[in-house]
Amino acid sequence: MTTVPNVAYMGAKGTLVCAEDDYTAAVTSFTLTPTADKASVTDIGGGVQQFAGPAAWVAGITYNQDWTTVGSLSQKFIEWHGQRKTFVYTPEDGGLGWSIQVVCEAGAIGGASKSVHQATGNLGCIDQPEPVPPTTPPAE
Repeated sequence: MTTVPNVAYMGAKGTLVCAEDDYTAAVTSFTLTPTADKASVTDIGGGVQQFAGPAAWVAGITYNQDWTTVGSLSQKFIEWHGQRKTFVYTPEDGGLGWSIQVVCEAGAIGGASKSVHQATGNLGCIDQPEPVPPTTPPAE
C-alpha cells in the first residue's frame, strides 16, 4: 500500500481570473461545491443500498463591492447577469487551478453603515470543474 502525503494549506494566496481579467483583489471567498441527489433502499433482508446521482456544482463567491473602478467584478456581474463565463480559480499560489463555466448573477448593491459592502452569491456551474496545471515561472 502506498502512503500518500497530504500537503494541507491555509488559503492565503489564491487567484480568480475570467478571460484576461484578474479579479483576485475583489474576492474574499470562493468555493466549488458538488451537490448530488442521494437515496438509500433497505431490502426485506435488512440489506441497505446507497445511491448517488450525478454531481451538480455550485460556485460560491463573496466579493467586495466596487462601484468606482471601471470593469470591477461588481459591475461585471450586473452586465453579465444570465450569461455563461469561464473562470479559473487557483486556491493556492503555484498549485493546481480549476476552470469552471458559471451562469453569472447580479450581486447585492449596498450594505450596512460603517462596514465593507460585500456581495455573496451561489452561481450555477455548467458541468464539473476541469483541472488547470500550475504555470511555471519563466527562467531568469
